[in-house]
Amino acid sequence: MKRIMMCLLAGFLCMAVSCSDDDEIPATGPNGGGEDNGEDPVPALQITFSEITSTSFTASWNAFEGADTYRYEVTCKRDGHVSAVTAANIEELQFTLNGLTPSTEYTVKLVAKANGKICSDWVKQTVTTAGEDKVTFAITPYERYYEGAFIYPYAQIKVSNPDVFYWVSAIPDDAQLNPVEWIKEDIAYYRELGMKWEDLIEEHLILKGDTDSQPFLFNGYNHYFFIVAQVEKNMSDISVSNEISRSYRFWYEAQDTQIEHESTYDEFVGEWLLQTTGTVRDGGNGQINIDEVKEEFLVSIVPSNDKKALYLKGFGGERNLFGDTGIKMDFEAADDNYNKIAISFPQEIQTDGNTAWKYVSWYNFIGTVNGQEIHAYLPYDDKMFESMPSWSKGFSGFVANLNRTVIKIFPENYIDGAYEGAYMLSMWPYGISTTGNVEQDKFMNGRHEEPVGPYTLIRKDVAEGLILKLPDTSVDNATQAAPLKTPRKAFSVRL
Repeated sequence: MKRIMMCLLAGFLCMAVSCSDDDEIPATGPNGGGEDNGEDPVPALQITFSEITSTSFTASWNAFEGADTYRYEVTCKRDGHVSAVTAANIEELQFTLNGLTPSTEYTVKLVAKANGKICSDWVKQTVTTAGEDKVTFAITPYERYYEGAFIYPYAQIKVSNPDVFYWVSAIPDDAQLNPVEWIKEDIAYYRELGMKWEDLIEEHLILKGDTDSQPFLFNGYNHYFFIVAQVEKNMSDISVSNEISRSYRFWYEAQDTQIEHESTYDEFVGEWLLQTTGTVRDGGNGQINIDEVKEEFLVSIVPSNDKKALYLKGFGGERNLFGDTGIKMDFEAADDNYNKIAISFPQEIQTDGNTAWKYVSWYNFIGTVNGQEIHAYLPYDDKMFESMPSWSKGFSGFVANLNRTVIKIFPENYIDGAYEGAYMLSMWPYGISTTGNVEQDKFMNGRHEEPVGPYTLIRKDVAEGLILKLPDTSVDNATQAAPLKTPRKAFSVRL
């Protein structure tokens, strides 16, 4: 159950940094190395700290005579174990660390080297980062539309210490892992992709200060919590605090999931942005292909006088010459308020000479005719209605989120035990010959360009940028209907 930049994390290695063999020196001198031969000692290294914040510090030291590089090693204690934070050989006389934990003691060890050999005693000094050891997070779940995509949830974070780094995950209500391990697995997922601390910051996965998380893309559906933990960069990996903050519980579902929500007739009415799954195109040589690039159309749903139907206008955009003739959607009222819409075909548009234009449901047919297996892409026209009237309902729709800002319209499938029958695919005008001459039937604009379902409608004000807080389902989780059957993916066929 992971997201658009979703997360799974690995633990960090708890171990102290030890020097390589050529770095080690005998611990006989006053500072743990070198011999006392009675000569004037070379001035010792002195570490000083500056620019100490809750998540960073700078360590600097004096130049050591004859040295060309310096080796530093930084550790801290976590849960009673020494953890390596970083180590390096540098020519400079200072370094700065950030991404640290507030109110934590760090130990810095330093030695001078010349031509790769140690030429001074090791010195050791501690520094404690500033700030309170307790960092608090206020986490609010929101949702917004992302252009060309869908409405996705994200977390808005307000943090008591603007300097700390932290990670946000979304954990299902019924998760088997504890929240710390869940975040560790999230981070591990990206680490296995080769992403380093700096990459995770650049991709807005490791966050800092008051900000919004990345949007989350879920598979399936569930109640979720956003969880937040402070993180720190160390030598082996990324450490995760055991202190977890969480949001209230919220509900979310994947775009292709058929989950009905309670609704009213009036909640279907309004201005919407309709997204398709793709478009049927002529592929040449008798082939019909599915272009899986989504299309978007601004549409409106208007009520009927008796409130027993609704009309979808603007479907197909400018290329639908009959877009102002609404597609009728029957309102299927339910006693439990899980109301739906049903779209049946064919639907009359207008007659032009010897051509009767109608909205039809285009479908894939799979079956056996005269002993031969047939795969065909066909319009559900008057003739098909007469021979198979039970296939007339082409699509069903419903309100599909708790904020009532999404409507999903899914194609119906009519398949028997042998997996033969019709898979409804798209709805589009078709010109049917009034003389019964099939050769005189017409395609809209002279070619196949039918918008493929499932169709997703996003309320226009949300598509234009309205951001909504997600409802809190911490108390009442009884508003969800049982999931319907999973829709079958549309596919290309040959005529």
